[in-house]
Amino acid sequence: MDRMEGQLHKLDGDLKEMKETLFVFISQFEKGSTRLMKDGKQEGSSGDSQQVVGTPHVRNAKVNFPIFSGEDDPVPWVNRAEQYFEYHNIPASQSLQLASIHLDGEANVWYQWYWRSHPQLTWLDFTEALNVRFRPFGFDDFDEVLAKI
Repeated sequence: MDRMEGQLHKLDGDLKEMKETLFVFISQFEKGSTRLMKDGKQEGSSGDSQQVVGTPHVRNAKVNFPIFSGEDDPVPWVNRAEQYFEYHNIPASQSLQLASIHLDGEANVWYQWYWRSHPQLTWLDFTEALNVRFRPFGFDDFDEVLAKI
C-alpha cells in the first residue's frame, strides 16, 4: 500500500510539472503571436518583422480558401485566392500548389492535364490559362476595356 501511495505521489508531482511546463509554453506562444514592437512593427516567431498598417491585425479569424469547379467565371475565384495568399502571407512559390488543392470537378481535371504539359507553371501563367479555358464567352476583362478607351 505504501508503494502505491509513493507511486501516486510521484505521478502527482510529474503531472504538476507537466502542467507548469505546458503553462509556460502556452504563455510563450500567446506572447509571441500577439506581441507588438515599438515603431509599428510586429515581430513573428521567426524573428522577422513586418510593417503593421493602422491598427494591429488579428490573425485568428478563420478565412476559408474558395473552391473552383469550372462552372462559374474564374475571375472572382482568382481574386479571392489572391486575397487569401496576402492575408496568410503565402509565398508566391506556394500559391499555385495551394490553389490547385482547391480545384474541383472539371477545373481539377483540366489543371492536372495543364500542369503536366507545363511543368514550370507559375501562378500568373496559370490564372491566364484558367481564364482562357473557363471564362464565359463574351465576358470582357474590365481592365482591358478601359485600356482600349
